[in-house]
Amino acid sequence: VTTNEERSLPDAFLRRCIVHQMRLPRDRQSLFEWLFRRGRAHFPKLDDEVLNQAAEMLWEDRKRFLDLRLAAPGGAEYLDLLRIVHERGEDLDEQMKLLEIVGDFVLKKHPQERRD
Repeated sequence: VTTNEERSLPDAFLRRCIVHQMRLPRDRQSLFEWLFRRGRAHFPKLDDEVLNQAAEMLWEDRKRFLDLRLAAPGGAEYLDLLRIVHERGEDLDEQMKLLEIVGDFVLKKHPQERRD
């Protein structure tokens, strides 16, 4: 169950749960390392260039959205983006193109904030 701290769950329910709060690293290097490890664990055959470019895109969008106090993309969006690239891209060139094509749709939840 994910609440993203937007609502409270009933105490009776919480007593039966193990609560795990995930906080993404705030500095660029730590976030990239965190993302890269998860990306590599889920998609061991993806090229490092794809993992790094997806992390860079997430970093830029995350920074912008946090500054605007909007919901920022996180680990789930990063893995979603990699999954699409992994399943649809035949080779590195195609995967890199797919990152740019689908990145806006996966990373941005606010249409007014799409890349130009």
